[in-house]
Amino acid sequence: MVTTEGKAESESEVLRVPGFRRLWGSNGLRFSAAEIASFALPITAVTLLHANPFEVGLIFVFSRLGYLLVGLPAGVWVDRWNRKSVLLWSDAIYVVSFASIPLAYVLDALTVPHLIATAFVGSVSGVFFDVAHNSILPQLLPKRQIADANARLQTSSTTIMAISPGAAGLATRAVPAPSCTCSPSSATSCPS
Repeated sequence: MVTTEGKAESESEVLRVPGFRRLWGSNGLRFSAAEIASFALPITAVTLLHANPFEVGLIFVFSRLGYLLVGLPAGVWVDRWNRKSVLLWSDAIYVVSFASIPLAYVLDALTVPHLIATAFVGSVSGVFFDVAHNSILPQLLPKRQIADANARLQTSSTTIMAISPGAAGLATRAVPAPSCTCSPSSATSCPS
């Protein structure tokens, strides 16, 4: 029988493992970014590019398509690769793809197909991150701590999912979209 004190000590043991703390932090950042991106991509498409409902629907579909296309084989591939490298590469690809959006906007090259492609790349990299993330726990922790680690990860993800729509809404209000239909290169001709 495990006492309450023993259980609390067991749960805090998970946080003493530096590898798990890094994984937990990266999981939180990654999940937060994904949740905010799922809100921001359609808003960007509608406010900046005047996307129609079909185009917004395509952005949503492509943001989930990676799971359908590579969800099953990704598990086999990740088992053959270094999981830490998969985590790092999938995060790097995710960051570069989403960083391309403001760059394309500044260069007056942002389009709905660009947002669709970004959603797809984010989806595929998310599949690899999730698979590697789930399969790396046994390498970081002893078997008896995996349940506690999974509980922490799930609690964090659920919390982020609950607060991210509000946070994304606040971010949208804090960074208003341009009120005119002018491109960034012709911003001088936009009305004030």
